[in-house]
Amino acid sequence: MLETLPEFNAALDKIAMYIAQRDHSELELKTKLSRKFDQKTIEKSLAKAKSLGWLKTPQELSQKVAARLDEKYKGHLAIANYLRRKGLPIRPLSEQQEIEKCRELLDIKFANWPSFSYEEKQRVARFLKNRGFLDTTIMKVVYKEN
Repeated sequence: MLETLPEFNAALDKIAMYIAQRDHSELELKTKLSRKFDQKTIEKSLAKAKSLGWLKTPQELSQKVAARLDEKYKGHLAIANYLRRKGLPIRPLSEQQEIEKCRELLDIKFANWPSFSYEEKQRVARFLKNRGFLDTTIMKVVYKEN
């Protein structure tokens, strides 16, 4: 027990350092801590961090991260993939919000995009696809706008 106390404290310090930089999911913390600490120490230190209230719930963290990505005009697929990689729950799709976000992005990026030719609209559609928007959303916004 005494041999693992310094290791436990070091792991707890690492968690505090990571959380001070930005909020992390449990999966992220486990991945980062596994580079230096054994599994038992990681589990104990994460349990202690939870009991101290350092970690947000997965739902809270998921909402916070999704809102940040929404502000960057990322599409539902991009947000869902990011959340999945971080081990967080995926929020449900709001089709109307997604369409509005898509239109706002196009207004910022492309002036007069509704009057583009078919070839130009294909370029716009590729841009939206790379931002993680669904094909159905792209079709509704780009091709059925007029």
